[in-house]
Amino acid sequence: MTEAARINPLEKAIRLGVITGIRSMSGAAILSTQLAEQQSEALQETPLKWLASPQASRVLQVMAVGEFVGDKLPFVPARTSLGPLLGRAVLGVVLGATVGRSKHESAVPYMIAGGISAVISTYVITTIRVQIGNRVPFSSFILGVAEDALVVALGADMLDKTHK
Repeated sequence: MTEAARINPLEKAIRLGVITGIRSMSGAAILSTQLAEQQSEALQETPLKWLASPQASRVLQVMAVGEFVGDKLPFVPARTSLGPLLGRAVLGVVLGATVGRSKHESAVPYMIAGGISAVISTYVITTIRVQIGNRVPFSSFILGVAEDALVVALGADMLDKTHK
């Protein structure tokens, strides 16, 4: 892979934020899996080291799959309501901090990038889903599956471009 095809850490934080805005647990599952596979020492002296453990990776993967299923249920609150939105923002901040610290850099710009991109993508994907749902006779379930596919594609692309 050429260096131009690789993504830099700030872009990685943004991408994880975007994924988190769409499916809140997927960004954490993706990053945790990558960190557990790489067995990086950079996080060992930080409170974020738990994300690099194989156990956290497995738990987050299960939670992400659960969210893929749960998103289709009618009683799940809107992702733009206060609780889910704050959760996405906080996860984006934590994932951004983890990316920055894993590169031995200040976490602050990565935290900002991860948090802001999570919030923006939450509103963007919600707007897109509503607009498509209003124009095309797709069920909410089909649109949710399309979002799941988008998250998988974005995650796979990011992992491909950041894998050592």
